[in-house]
Amino acid sequence: MRAMEQELGNLLNEELLSEIAGSRTFARGREYCRSGRVHSLIEREGRLRAVVEGAQLYQVQLWAEDGELAYACDCPVGSDGIFCKHCVAVALAWLDDPEAVEEQTAQHRTAESKLRTYLEGLDRTELVRLLLEQAAQDVDFGERLQLKAAATAERVDVATFRQSLQRALATDGYVEYGEARGYAQRIDMVLDSIAQLLDAGQAEAVIDLAEEALERLEEVLSHGVDDSEGHVGGILMRAQELHHQACHLARPDPEELARYLFDWEMRAEFDTFFDAMDSYAEVLGEAGTALYRRLAEAEWQRLPALKPGDQRSFEGNRYRLTRIMERLTEQLGDIDALIAVKSRDLSSAYAFLQIAELCRTAGRDNEALEWAERGWQAFNERPDGRLRDFLVDEYQRRDRFDAALNLVWTEFNESPYMTTFAKLRKFTEGYGLWPQYRESALAHIRALIGKKQDYSSGRYGAHLTDGSLLVEFFLSEGDVDQALREAKALGCDQRLWLRLAEALELEHPEEALPIYRRPVDALIEQTNNDAYAQAVRLLVKVHLLMDRLGRHEQFEDWLAHLRKTYKAKRNFIKLVNTSF
Repeated sequence: MRAMEQELGNLLNEELLSEIAGSRTFARGREYCRSGRVHSLIEREGRLRAVVEGAQLYQVQLWAEDGELAYACDCPVGSDGIFCKHCVAVALAWLDDPEAVEEQTAQHRTAESKLRTYLEGLDRTELVRLLLEQAAQDVDFGERLQLKAAATAERVDVATFRQSLQRALATDGYVEYGEARGYAQRIDMVLDSIAQLLDAGQAEAVIDLAEEALERLEEVLSHGVDDSEGHVGGILMRAQELHHQACHLARPDPEELARYLFDWEMRAEFDTFFDAMDSYAEVLGEAGTALYRRLAEAEWQRLPALKPGDQRSFEGNRYRLTRIMERLTEQLGDIDALIAVKSRDLSSAYAFLQIAELCRTAGRDNEALEWAERGWQAFNERPDGRLRDFLVDEYQRRDRFDAALNLVWTEFNESPYMTTFAKLRKFTEGYGLWPQYRESALAHIRALIGKKQDYSSGRYGAHLTDGSLLVEFFLSEGDVDQALREAKALGCDQRLWLRLAEALELEHPEEALPIYRRPVDALIEQTNNDAYAQAVRLLVKVHLLMDRLGRHEQFEDWLAHLRKTYKAKRNFIKLVNTSF
């Protein structure tokens, strides 16, 4: 106890707990501690252990590991490895009174010793009776005993494991969010016992049980559980890994396994056995891999090719089959075969880009450019920015300045945003042409502001409603005065007005002041806490500026006006009172 106390004592303090947990979680944990929700706090095997009363009873452990605080809690948050409020509560309870914990530990050990003496004194018949009685009352405990008995029998009783698995997997209708974790834990407990069958030489039975679990878990995940936190998805992954381990030990018929894996990979909704040919390569061997390849190629021949203009298919099995064929051709190292696979779906500009990048990586630069230009020609009415960037780069490498500039300038014209402005600037600066194109770009933006849309062509052109883009551009150049002139003349969005105000604070506080004041009333009128918080942050800025300008009394008058006007908005008034 003393060693653990010294180790944790060097690690634990309220400041550290608040830093690890975050202020809100720390506050909740402190509330749990103060309200007496921490029970049975003892030291056992070098760890602090306790039960914390929350939505249900949660088991918490804290210990020192390699000079750092380690922790575990079986609540939903703690199960994800997060230092939760229950951990905070236990740590605070120990910090509040470590001597009480030492006393409780001593009492627990005394009680445990007495219980051990009592149990050791019972005859076997009585002990069996007690265990059976408990098994009848505690379903999980009884299940564990049944599985232990089935595993240690002279001949392993696989039927018992199957029945336990089926009971654990069964659902009474839909598994709601709050029930998903417990549902997953029950299955996990049975999988723990099934995993022990591997050591008992029952790998073939484990394969069958894992496959049964996978079938049912896919069904449940499809429409039978709210698995928002991924508990059941994690069990699906574990069942797949168990199947993988069992196959390595049992060495099933490679061709039967190939058929099974291919069928799963083609139909599984949750990527069960994704890339199975790689992960099971050793078990499949040459015979299994060859059959897997033939199955994939047969399906591939039935898959229709898609060309530009065809409706792109987002069917899961098309994606999976394409992935399988890509992996098969990658293993062969045949780039032409891989290009042929990728060419089966040319319904998007990105498909052309992928092939172009593949060619460039292989040093086939001319083919790379050809594929990129084909894609650009096929999809120039629906351009893909990534393909455009690829072409610009290729044209620059070939000193085809005009072709590259045309793409960059066209992109800016069609999509005038700061990102395309920045691309244009970076490109033209490299050739000493930015001043010229800067003026052309600014003129283009001004021409678009307020311009009516022409819908006759069926395509929407660029359309700017105010001067936001100009304001953002001049701010990026550090020209605050010009940015302010554009904002006043053409207007801009609220985000940019506030950026302007921040830029004006130091040298032009009189200009910044009305910008900060203007949105306050509108924010308060929204009647929500986030808006109130924003309003108070602006009030703080106004307060600082008016103090600098010697107008403190004016600020106080305005604040009094706001208190009076919005006195019914209690949350807002509370925030004001804590800030001023």
